[in-house]
Amino acid sequence: MKCYKNDSVVEYWQFTRINYNYGVPSFIRRIINNSIEIKKNTVTLYSQYGGEVIAGDFITSNGDTININENDYIVINHDNTINVYSPLQFDTLYTRIN
Repeated sequence: MKCYKNDSVVEYWQFTRINYNYGVPSFIRRIINNSIEIKKNTVTLYSQYGGEVIAGDFITSNGDTININENDYIVINHDNTINVYSPLQFDTLYTRIN
């Protein structure tokens, strides 16, 4: 899906149980599989207890780990940087275009 902020179009995906079970979009899979380098960041997504709990980790190029919680948004900016936002943060910063 795409959205924009300050006239820049970016790709995003909301990490929900339904979306996770439906399938991770290709731009997220490429990061997870390390088939493209996104500013030396890595994303790991997982489910536990038969899908009762979903979570993930975003490791920045500085080595900092940011937890990805259910309903968070993963955004890939036009310069290939990754950000993780809570739903409130995302809705404040971005406008959906599809």
